[in-house]
Amino acid sequence: MEFLNLSQEELVYRSGVSKNVIRELRRAIIRRRGTRTLEAVSTALGFHPTHLDAIAHNRQPPIPRELATLDPFADNLRLLHNHLEQAAHYITNLINLLDNLIGRPEPTEHDPDRTERPG
Repeated sequence: MEFLNLSQEELVYRSGVSKNVIRELRRAIIRRRGTRTLEAVSTALGFHPTHLDAIAHNRQPPIPRELATLDPFADNLRLLHNHLEQAAHYITNLINLLDNLIGRPEPTEHDPDRTERPG
């Protein structure tokens, strides 16, 4: 949800799943979930319909079609690349949040790629 900049309410609307179920999924509360519920949330998040069901059952989620090829090694590299891009985005958001919490200003137009942080 954070990566897609989706609020809980927006995910409830997109998936048609109750707010309580979304809240429990976000908190990783373990409960048996129906296949349709997990499919609805997976699809609302832009994943393959069986993505969350695979995770819930400790299976590898399907590789998105746009990343799939006939070469398993290339598929794994593309999947890893996709996950690393998502992680980089998440880390950037965390850095910005931490900067805001401790009172550091956001990067300006003149300093978009600030690499050094004052101690």
